[in-house]
Amino acid sequence: MVEGETLMTMPIQILMLVAVAQWLLFALTSIVSRSPMPKGAKVRPPEKRLLISSAVLAGAWLLVFGMPEKSGTVAAAAIAPSSVHGSCSMLEPGMSAETVATKVGQPDEKKPDEEVRGPGAQTWVYRDSRCAVHLFDGKVEAID
Repeated sequence: MVEGETLMTMPIQILMLVAVAQWLLFALTSIVSRSPMPKGAKVRPPEKRLLISSAVLAGAWLLVFGMPEKSGTVAAAAIAPSSVHGSCSMLEPGMSAETVATKVGQPDEKKPDEEVRGPGAQTWVYRDSRCAVHLFDGKVEAID
């Protein structure tokens, strides 16, 4: 088993492979089938099995890969350009968070660093300036 892989992911991956194999089998059957259209029917049996198999495949796909997120924050962050910021060279240790926001602008990302540096620690990331401001209790501690 690969590191970081849970016991639940293997059965889900197998389920996805079975759903894809089933769909391919029914698609091939539908393509090569020469059965005539039954009287009063709107769909031939091979196509009916293909439709049901497509629904099973769609359900398995949603189970494995999940529903798309509505917010799209990750996609928006990857596509949208960063807002324009000032330079981090204008900052000095000891400045307040309000002064940083005034001089450089709002950060692209605020990361809590409480687990590593203790309560009240944050890192403000400015992507277009390629810098990070490390704050502790609302004061600049370091600038990268």
